[in-house]
Amino acid sequence: MADHCPIVGKTIEEAGLRNLKGLYLFEIVRGGEIITPVSSNEKIRAGDRLIFTGIVSTISELQTIRGLEIETDNPVELFDLQNGNAQLVEAVIPSHSSLLNKTVKQVQFRSRYDAALVAVCRDREQIRRKIGDIVLKPGDAILLLTGKEFGKRAGAHRDFYVITDGGKHRLLDRSKTFLVVPCLLAVVLLPALQVMSTMKAALLAVLVLTLGQAVRVQEIANFIPFRILLLIAGAFGIGAALDETGVDDALAGMIAEMAPGLDKMALVLMIYLITNLLTELITNSAAAAIVFPIALSLAQQTGTDPMALILPLTMAASAGFASPIGYQTHLLVYGPGGYRFGDFAKVGLPLNLLFMLTTVVLVRVYGLV
Repeated sequence: MADHCPIVGKTIEEAGLRNLKGLYLFEIVRGGEIITPVSSNEKIRAGDRLIFTGIVSTISELQTIRGLEIETDNPVELFDLQNGNAQLVEAVIPSHSSLLNKTVKQVQFRSRYDAALVAVCRDREQIRRKIGDIVLKPGDAILLLTGKEFGKRAGAHRDFYVITDGGKHRLLDRSKTFLVVPCLLAVVLLPALQVMSTMKAALLAVLVLTLGQAVRVQEIANFIPFRILLLIAGAFGIGAALDETGVDDALAGMIAEMAPGLDKMALVLMIYLITNLLTELITNSAAAAIVFPIALSLAQQTGTDPMALILPLTMAASAGFASPIGYQTHLLVYGPGGYRFGDFAKVGLPLNLLFMLTTVVLVRVYGLV
């Protein structure tokens, strides 16, 4: 922005940059500061870099403004426009959103969500027209450049599901990419060649990537699911407590007394159902840790081969298909896919039944009972 530009000192609205035919102003780069979303009352200063998105062929609109220097071949990427306050966020619009069948301009993303909508993708293709005129539809993927208040406002409205949050990720320095592939190969090959365990190989790869500054310690910490680890650790603690206090023996005795006339196949089914119910409510590792000492004690009290109860336990712990909270991948698609809790039960319960029948048949075929 040249000093003699007539729009210097004017607001975005006064300069006529808010209602351009094919372009949308979503960010101002001012020295080391990035301003996004851009308010209509923001005053333009000399030296400002105005970042537009929209239909490139309509760039002639800007050429009519004296003193405005146009740059179209600058290799600036969207990630370069981020700072500590502005972050790139990708989201999906669900079928129940209040934004449906409204144009981006009608939605007023800037004032409503403290975000600037940069692009809209539909059926895997970017919609190439003026951003403000795009009518939003279910399943549209939108790219937002967000401000400080975005998280709070978006959470209050729940009009879209955030898929990737740029605030938690950093674009890898291309000069460091040569470290990633060798480290990945090392994690696979070193355990396969029995040079070291998978855990040691993974720790070695993390150490190399950290020392090579391809990844930061804080980023590693952000990706560790501490809540899940605490849940699993707590479950192992509960399992150990059941064993140490004798509760597992007591529970196993109760089960044996409740079903004195049942054969060993009935015990197999009972252990499967108990584990499967737990894995739908917590994690598979936690469910296995809790039921394992009970199954082992029950096998000893009834004279059953322990493997006959351990096999259905492990299968049931990994067959949590009927709820979105039983497995991490379910949670990944639960929100962005617009699923309801009952959707998992419709498909998951038949799958659970199929796995149970398959497990029982395997136990019988291999002569474990």
